[in-house]
Amino acid sequence: MSVLAWWLVTALVLAGLEMATGTFYLLALAVGILPGALAAWLGGDLALQLIVAAIGCLISLYVIRRWKSRLIPLQAQRVEDIGERVQIESWLDETHARIHYRGTQWDAVLAAGESRDDTVAQYYIVARNGVHFTVSRHAQPKIPTNP
Repeated sequence: MSVLAWWLVTALVLAGLEMATGTFYLLALAVGILPGALAAWLGGDLALQLIVAAIGCLISLYVIRRWKSRLIPLQAQRVEDIGERVQIESWLDETHARIHYRGTQWDAVLAAGESRDDTVAQYYIVARNGVHFTVSRHAQPKIPTNP
């Protein structure tokens, strides 16, 4: 298999994996490595292909990051989420977790002053920033919503 074929297969695999995540970052990487495939097609050596692909990936990731940062502030703060009980599905590190809420998994971060406690599975939403929740072990009063 030629080097060009490897670049294209890698891009297709990343694009296919993106279908499972829905974050657009793997798609950005798939698009970013296409300049490496172009360099291979034009006969560039492997070092040039890798450098061009790395630059392409950085540029595409930057574009996705800027696009997402513009989208998230536009999303309305769902105050009805505050005070809701959530289940910790898994811990990503000491302050970040995946939670189960409204029938699906979400990213969450512990509130300031909170520490990870593996014995506690129930947490409460204290804030929402776009698609990320801030959770605490202590219940917050529910905010009434207007009908």
